[in-house]
Amino acid sequence: YLNDKSFLGEDNQLQNSVKLSVDAGIPIILVHEKDTSKGGCPFETIITQTPDDLKGEPYNLYSDDIAVSLYSVKEYQQVSLRQILKNIGNKLIDDTDIKARIA
Repeated sequence: YLNDKSFLGEDNQLQNSVKLSVDAGIPIILVHEKDTSKGGCPFETIITQTPDDLKGEPYNLYSDDIAVSLYSVKEYQQVSLRQILKNIGNKLIDDTDIKARIA
């Protein structure tokens, strides 16, 4: 979940969680908050705030997938949530090697 405060905490909690997840082979799905009342900001702001070590090897946080935009407007939010669920399903399929078993 990415908003205007995602990488600003002094404890580096999100940065450490991303590193641990990638190191453990756990897929990451990025969700970008769009509602400014909930910390939504331009994605460029988030990228600028992202620690450099997450942008490059071995983490490449933004190289595989673009973040799903999360909106508060009901109609848009439903589309966002469907996209998040779809991404979760795709990650599970990719990471459990089901494709290889089917072929």
